[in-house]
Amino acid sequence: MKNAWQIRSHGAKMKESDKIKLVTLAYWRYSRQHIMGAIECGGADVKTMATSLMITESEVKISIADMRREFKTKRYKHRNMFDEHFGSAPNVNYFYFVVPERIKEKAVEVVRELYPYAGLLVCRENVKNIYGYYGEPANIYSVKPAKRMLREKPGLKEIIRMGYAASNAVLRYGNKLVETSEVVAEL
Repeated sequence: MKNAWQIRSHGAKMKESDKIKLVTLAYWRYSRQHIMGAIECGGADVKTMATSLMITESEVKISIADMRREFKTKRYKHRNMFDEHFGSAPNVNYFYFVVPERIKEKAVEVVRELYPYAGLLVCRENVKNIYGYYGEPANIYSVKPAKRMLREKPGLKEIIRMGYAASNAVLRYGNKLVETSEVVAEL
């Protein structure tokens, strides 16, 4: 019989950042009615497309240090967010950080200081269901809306890239589910 540590070491316990990515994707899809979304798409944790074809990028950060490091490690990306000819993050119309509630106050300061164009979403602690339950508070709420960066809509190449990333994410998370089921079955 395996103990809880052995189950976690085999991937049965989902990482906090992965859970927040799923909750974020559910927020954009179901609460904000975006028509397409992908996890880990083109350097973004979550990328979604609204019916207007505007693209929103969301970066999940579980610590303030990680949030500050984003600017240092991806400085070129953030410097060129408003450039419609920038190659690796084309057509990102809105950019958001998503953080857990426990770092909300400090995250507001960091966004104000380093990322004035970015929006800030907060994920509630102890999320049990990625969709949330009817009649309960939403799993994610907005603290600061993002400023619109680019006016241009994505081209067919970007839409296809998001489609590939979306199907890859389904397969990746499906595989994690299968692995988890096998570990639990061994108990």
